[in-house]
Parts: sequence; structure tokens; C-alpha cells
Amino acid sequence: MNDQTSVGQGYDDLRVALRDGVARLIAERARRRRNARMLGLTAVALVCVSGLAFAAATYVGSPAPKAVQDDIAAVDAGMPAGLRLDPDVHNARSVAGTGASTLWVADLADGGRCLELTTTYYPNVRAPGCSTGTALDLSPIAATLPNDETSDPSAPVVIAGHVEPASAAALSLELSDGRRIPVPFGTQRFYVIDLTGADAADVRAHGVALVAANRAGAEVARVTVPSDWDAGAADVEAATKSDITTRSDSSDFTKVLGIDGVLADPKPASLALVYDANTTVNIALAADGSFHYDVPQNRQGDFMTPRHLIGRDAQGRVVVDRQVAAVAFWRGEDR
Repeated sequence: MNDQTSVGQGYDDLRVALRDGVARLIAERARRRRNARMLGLTAVALVCVSGLAFAAATYVGSPAPKAVQDDIAAVDAGMPAGLRLDPDVHNARSVAGTGASTLWVADLADGGRCLELTTTYYPNVRAPGCSTGTALDLSPIAATLPNDETSDPSAPVVIAGHVEPASAAALSLELSDGRRIPVPFGTQRFYVIDLTGADAADVRAHGVALVAANRAGAEVARVTVPSDWDAGAADVEAATKSDITTRSDSSDFTKVLGIDGVLADPKPASLALVYDANTTVNIALAADGSFHYDVPQNRQGDFMTPRHLIGRDAQGRVVVDRQVAAVAFWRGEDR
């Protein structure tokens, strides 16, 4: 939740029921992160729905169907008026596509955008993500890769996004053996590409680099997708040493209903939540370093100001100091 590599990770935890234990929490978070790995996008919300993807009968400039509009609009669910992104969903449209996959865009008033990818390869995975105008300058190449937790190492790989530099005239995928696969642009340097067979297997095994070049062939931007982008939940859980997440209700993301996690490296001897100079609450730690804390109703609205989780070793020295805050706070920080 507090990992600022991607603010969107905070939104991944919003509807998780954690009362059956922290181990299931981490596995669930890992599954959602894997369902739509977003690189270079902020304010990410993942929505999994039933039904068919909308790629087959679309063309560049097609108006987005209502289901896509609703997905994009949902990024503002539970947000106070001052922190809503207000994407222009009524004018959402397709900007790149293949026979199986379509990338949709809805504009933001500040020059940013919300993107959503739909694909017939993974019809139950939908991944809307938004970037403010300021954030776009930090992401020369944005990429999203949906995945449905398939165990097939050669299952199709879909990559979609946008190349920001206006000087970019071409985009290609650079595979592990150095071979390059051209990626056609849709409108305004948006792109979608579907990989199958050996090419898909190579990306799943080794990752891939996206390379943008100008008309002279000189590289103007590059982003690397790591080889673990589709790692299984068990693998991610096993590698997790420390993890803290907040529970929220989608009706009001200014509130925090609870805090859960595991602190294994370093593992403190004691843990406390510091609300302010006058109020500190001790939180019980299990033998494996996991914890579960239900925020009292009268304090659930206090997290628009970050609070601190403080872990101490047996000698009383601070070994963990992590900020916890409401989802709406983190969105405000990104504005």
C-alpha cells in the first residue's frame, strides 16, 4: 500500500476480505497484481468482470462500450469530490487494436488519460489505469500486460500502452536473443500487440524490452518488463518478507477500516500504531510476524493524515517505521 513505485498498488487492496489470515491476503494481492501488470501508469484500479472482451468488432476511433466506460469511471468510486479524476468516459474511444485486443482511452481535464485494455485472450481480466498530465512526463513508455494465471508457459502475451515522446516514429519488442519484433502504432503512438507460441514463451521466461526510435532509427525511450511479471501467487508469497496493507470500503476511500500484514524481515518484537502524540495502540504480532488490526469506528476517518506503524526489537530500538494512510490520501499525493 505504501510502495510508491506505483500508486495503483494501493487500489488493488480495496475490496479484499482479510479476516481469514494474512497469508491469504498476500496471495490475493499477488494475484491481482499479476492480473494486470502496469508499467509507467499511476492510479491503477483492477476490475475483473465476466463477459466477452470487445476487441473483435472494433476499429481505431470506435466509441467505448458501456462496460468499458463503467470500468474507467470506477476509478473515482469512493473518492471525495476534490480528488476525483473525472475521466471523460462518454467520449472514451479505441486508439489501437488487433484482431483480438483493443486499447481504449478516456481523457482527463489536466491532459492526462485513463487507459483500459480488453482482449479475447483473457476476457475476464480488465485493467483500467489512469495517469495525470504531470505523471505522463515521468513515463516515456507505458505498458500493461494482462494475465489470467495460466500455467501454460507459451500462453498468449498481450502488451498495450502508449509511447510518450513525440519524436518516436517506431516501436519494437526486443526479445532475450536480441531479435526485434515491430509493434505497429494505432493513433497518437498508442499500441497493442499480441504474442503467441515461441515469442510468448520467450517473454514469459525472460521478460522483454520495449524500444522506441525516431525516424533516423535512434533510440528515444526504453522500458523493460521483468521476467516475473506473471509470477504465480505462491512464488510471490514465498518471496514476500514484509507486507502491510489497509482495508477500505469502496463507498468511502477517505476511511481505513483495518490494517493487516506480515513483518518478517526485519521481524519486530513489538508493534504499535501511533495515531498522534497522545494516542498509541499496541498491535499483537503472531509468531510468524503477521498481524491484524481493526480500526475503531471513531478513528476510521483519521487516515487522511498518515499515521505510523512502529516496530521495535527486544531492546526497544525502532526497526520498522511505516506510514499508513487512506487510499484517498495517496491519490491526493499524486495530484
